[in-house]
Amino acid sequence: MIIVCTSDEKYLKTFNAFAYSLNKNSPATKIVCRFVGSEDTNLKHFKNCRYLFDNIKLRTSYDIFHDPDYVLDEKYDHIPRRVNYYHPIKRLTTQKAAYCTGIKYDTIFRYLVEDEDVFIYCDVDTIVRKDLSDLEKQIVNHNADIGIVTDIQSNKAVKDFNNNFSIYKKEVSLKTGGLIAFRKTNKTKLFLKYCKDNIDLNHTDGDEIVFDEAVKKFNPVILKIPLQYKDEGGANASNFDKDSFMWSGHNEIKDFSSDYNKEAKKYLKAVDSIL
Repeated sequence: MIIVCTSDEKYLKTFNAFAYSLNKNSPATKIVCRFVGSEDTNLKHFKNCRYLFDNIKLRTSYDIFHDPDYVLDEKYDHIPRRVNYYHPIKRLTTQKAAYCTGIKYDTIFRYLVEDEDVFIYCDVDTIVRKDLSDLEKQIVNHNADIGIVTDIQSNKAVKDFNNNFSIYKKEVSLKTGGLIAFRKTNKTKLFLKYCKDNIDLNHTDGDEIVFDEAVKKFNPVILKIPLQYKDEGGANASNFDKDSFMWSGHNEIKDFSSDYNKEAKKYLKAVDSIL
């Protein structure tokens, strides 16, 4: 199994924590990181990790607005104390951020030539806490083409989590592009080619828009991945489940969750010993 992710210099620390946690807790899993930046960047050499360099010039000013009326007090019961500064209060994005989100389909398509059955895209603001081999087995055993998490977790408590995989019986719309699994089949090859060829890389939601188009066009078998593989901390990002496979720093969570930050810093401290 190969985990594919995208990073730039701004998110290097986040990627380092992700990669070290993956090496430690799911050591058989390989990593491909598409680094949007110069090959001269001083990157860590993690086990089973390869870098694909993408030195493209992109705007980093906040000139593309997404959900401009979104504010924190609409999402949370109370605004948690800020511990980092990854995201402005209103949801703005940049051309570079949109590109990093959307280029995943191109990256995965490039690596389908490898002798692997399952490829998973994962956001770099993820902390891997347990072995991921069962996720690969579930995708294969369910004969699924694709696996996704569709639940919106902003106000979903951890107690609602379960570890049940199931095949969707109705039309699916992608709610988050932060965790998508692809089993190497003829259908997913066509699916990924369509996505990489038709995505608007300047649109922050381009990955979700083109995914929904491809679902209607190719009708893949889609597996529902349980929330324990993308735990966003429940209500107020303050209730991460210690038994979850992955903790996600999705959007502003890494700004406000002390639990997430303590976990990330634990792995970052260990990264210092890696060249």
